[in-house]
Amino acid sequence: MWKIERKLYNRIKSHYDNRGGEGDNSGHFELMPLTIQNEIILLTGIDINKEFVLFASYLKDEYLVVITDQNLYWLSSENTIKHTALEKLKSVNYKIYESHKSQLGCLELRTNEGEQFMIKMEEGKTRSSINNVLLLIIRLRK
Repeated sequence: MWKIERKLYNRIKSHYDNRGGEGDNSGHFELMPLTIQNEIILLTGIDINKEFVLFASYLKDEYLVVITDQNLYWLSSENTIKHTALEKLKSVNYKIYESHKSQLGCLELRTNEGEQFMIKMEEGKTRSSINNVLLLIIRLRK
């Protein structure tokens, strides 16, 4: 399984910061409050002994996006946690999602197998950062 090498973490984190940076509910995972980190780990089932969590965007009952060194996790429209290996990602584009509560960013992703899915997340600079980090990961993988 392909994974982001540790020597690339600083490059990817810098790329995130330079493309918009943190939002109200999003950012570098290690800088988030421990209560939020624990909640994200419990929701996703990530084994932090096997995966290193880089970024997260999370607002309870609204959205969840997590990028680890191996996988992308998200809260689906069916309110279940889904994930895919980073090595399977082929493309990513952003869209706007209107809900009765707020305006959210939406990432549209495609995999090498032709799967397509939409991920809701915090709109604004964070959406831009996550979008650009995923594009960088796709390029690094080639």
